[in-house]
Amino acid sequence: MLIYLLIPIITMISPTDAPLTSSIQTKKATGTNHEWLTDALASPTLNAQVEGSDATFGTLTPRVRVGNYIQNIRKTGQISDNQEAVLKAGVKSEYAYQLEKATKEIALDTERAFIQGSKSVGNSPSAQMMGGIFHFLNTNRTDAVAPNTGAATAATATTITVAAGHGAVANQSYVYILPKDATGADQVGGGQYRLVTGVATNTLTVAAWDVVPAATVLYAVYAVPAALSETTINDAFEACYNQGGSPDTVHAPTKQKRAISGFASNIRRLTADAQALTNSIDIYESDFGRHAVKTNRWMPAGSLAVLESGQFAAAYLRPVRAEELARLGSSRRFMIESAVTLEARAENSSALLLGLA
Repeated sequence: MLIYLLIPIITMISPTDAPLTSSIQTKKATGTNHEWLTDALASPTLNAQVEGSDATFGTLTPRVRVGNYIQNIRKTGQISDNQEAVLKAGVKSEYAYQLEKATKEIALDTERAFIQGSKSVGNSPSAQMMGGIFHFLNTNRTDAVAPNTGAATAATATTITVAAGHGAVANQSYVYILPKDATGADQVGGGQYRLVTGVATNTLTVAAWDVVPAATVLYAVYAVPAALSETTINDAFEACYNQGGSPDTVHAPTKQKRAISGFASNIRRLTADAQALTNSIDIYESDFGRHAVKTNRWMPAGSLAVLESGQFAAAYLRPVRAEELARLGSSRRFMIESAVTLEARAENSSALLLGLA
């Protein structure tokens, strides 16, 4: 005779960490196209003037207006009165449990958008979308291996047809849709970085695009990715420094974090005993400063971001808010929604490494 016993515990090990969101500032947005201004000093010259000479005047360089679109991020749930009333294992209220789950999920959706969002103005039925760091980090893009570039000829929800095969190999190569076209305008689907999962002549299959690229977008194919080296990551630090940046944080997917941990020098691990920290933190010391190395499971494989965290912010037009909606028959409904975008004040302070094995 079998006796069944259901223990009143729900096991969930799904990750809830959002390293990028938690490491940047939070501020208020006031419009659906959140904008900011950037400027730069002229390069220094010897500037020697003849005594008594008259002043001369040139044309002032205007400040540059940069912006990102507000993205509405939403989760919903509907719980019937019977679901709420029955005896349940592990939870007292199904409504409260599902609301808590949805709150965690909206935080993860926000983190993913901050990283891989493809900037799009939206046009019903398509939603407006923010650009993430893969969209903004252009000046200091550091390639671990020289990519093959060109203009696409077609794209579907899961493919892109490139100008040539470029030697792409399934489950090894990566394709990156450049954020800007030759004129500097945003590309449809720009900033998306995907592992190539299939190759058929010139058509590359990838995981589903968030925004299907336009047929003529410029792309880069990293056919044979290279392992992360200290030289490569230091090249990124140097590129940021030369632009005036002071990068303080490295966001690395698991494989690249292991590669950094394997560097023979310049890594110092702070533990709870040393600095009263709960978790160990890797500090990489380069010629350009000290950099906290964070494992970020939401960074795409084959990539790594070097950020000056103070130059980025989560700009909320509407903060995360949960509302109970009108009842529908014998059920309760809720909606959790925020309106937010990524503010990337000085993208040239940071760097993006692509084409990593």
